[in-house]
Amino acid sequence: MKRLAAMVLCAALLFGCAQNSSSQTEKNPVETDSGYNVSAPQIEVCSLTNEQIKSTLDEQKNFKSADDIIINIPTRAPVLEFDTKTPYIPDWQQDFDTLYARFKEMFAYCFPDKALNEDFLYYHGKGSEEKWNEQGEQTAFLHKVKDDMQKLKSKNGGSVYLEYDEGYGKEDKTGCAMLNFGPDPELSGIGMMSRRTVRFDDNETEGIFSPDSEKTLSLSGSQVSIKQAAEFFERYIDQMPYPKKRNCKVKVSAVEVIKCGEEYAYHFLCSHEINDICTERPNTHESYTSDNKYHQRTSEGYMIKPREVESFQDCTPSMIIENTKAYDSIVSFETAVKRISSELTNEVTFEVRAAEFVCAQKPIKTKDGYIDINGYPMTVLPVWKLTLYNPNDMYTYYCYLTADGEDFSYCAGR
Repeated sequence: MKRLAAMVLCAALLFGCAQNSSSQTEKNPVETDSGYNVSAPQIEVCSLTNEQIKSTLDEQKNFKSADDIIINIPTRAPVLEFDTKTPYIPDWQQDFDTLYARFKEMFAYCFPDKALNEDFLYYHGKGSEEKWNEQGEQTAFLHKVKDDMQKLKSKNGGSVYLEYDEGYGKEDKTGCAMLNFGPDPELSGIGMMSRRTVRFDDNETEGIFSPDSEKTLSLSGSQVSIKQAAEFFERYIDQMPYPKKRNCKVKVSAVEVIKCGEEYAYHFLCSHEINDICTERPNTHESYTSDNKYHQRTSEGYMIKPREVESFQDCTPSMIIENTKAYDSIVSFETAVKRISSELTNEVTFEVRAAEFVCAQKPIKTKDGYIDINGYPMTVLPVWKLTLYNPNDMYTYYCYLTADGEDFSYCAGR
């Protein structure tokens, strides 16, 4: 609470008066096909080179671009606004035999040197769930697939998703494989995979780097560059047998370097690329301000051994895309930078660690103002985003300006 109070008190010093920089942007409805693919005309996003982008930032009195700044801005692309939701929906129409066969296929891809043990295969749905009481004691447990095959093959009771977990019910799950598979292999595919070789909770962060960085570190005794690791991870996701319906790509937007004893690990911060524009990658800081209106997907992966993915989650190369609108123009990068700069105090020089044009997700709430847990619907908006570091309070500020220039917002973490 003290940190939050401090943030509220210093907000008046950090953030100044807003200036209106909106343009006369029109948003035109666009049809989506049965595979949730969208075709829309490209418009100019930013024609500046990376050096010109840095110069534009450095021209502001309160900005200084970092030496290792991450720039993720396309030159031209269809700029879209749309609604999305998770495909993990309870009433999904499902053929269990097909789901079961495809799960085994995906298991073999993720764990080619491991045999599937039916004693560790569980399911969610149709009465199988986990529950805890107010004292934190678990009162309901997942059911094993092998014990309920007849029920699972029935068309009644909704859909299920499968979970292979060798560490289920154990406190120390190190060394226990996990695989989570969604109800529709055509669309949702895999949710999470982990070899659980190590824990990353107490390891030290060495910094966040561009996925194109040639920085080379030792992973389990072998020298691997950040670029090599990121490219391998993207290929690994792209070559998965499921999902079959793909309308986007999983891209590594940044790589966090983690120190693990004498060795290192790579933490891939991922985005979903839709028509050349990426969704917002997960922030690595805990947010303390309460006014963050956007929700970052936890799309990430880890590597601790060369040419082997340790784990990943929410890296399915597909999205449900509905109610799509295409922009005919956006505010320029130069205009966006000046607008964001004007919202900040000139008494601080912020280090610009990332400059991006991304799709940010804003939760669609229920009529009572709550997050809708049935599909977790979101409105996806194109935004300019600057990641700023304040050396005075050591906070990182994530600043957003919508592509039409109408709405500025920020959140902060440390």
